[in-house]
Amino acid sequence: AQYAAEDDTIRMDVGGMDVGMFAAVQSQVFTPSCVGCHGATGSAARELFLTPEKSYKALVGVPSQVDPTTPLVKPGDATGSFVHKVLTEEGRVKHSHLDILDAKRSATLISVMDAWINAGAEQ
Repeated sequence: AQYAAEDDTIRMDVGGMDVGMFAAVQSQVFTPSCVGCHGATGSAARELFLTPEKSYKALVGVPSQVDPTTPLVKPGDATGSFVHKVLTEEGRVKHSHLDILDAKRSATLISVMDAWINAGAEQ
């Protein structure tokens, strides 16, 4: 059955849902704000693919091409991660990323991403 009624509760089979922290970062930060330049067309700026099927492997523990001493995502250390720096510091890369995120939600989106990184950057 697609749904079942139990007293005052209706239960619906909606299939599986990924509600993990990385899924939130992907759906709220990378997909709407980054994939336009990082993978939507089959190519990616600096070969950094941030599409759902490639972003995790492309980011976690991978050195930045701009600053090889800084990982793109350093599990447990958001402020030590290049992805945090590029979204919060002017001049980190040639093309500014400070305006990439929705202006009204920028601080919230960065805090969600930072929380995921600080919690160990699990997939």
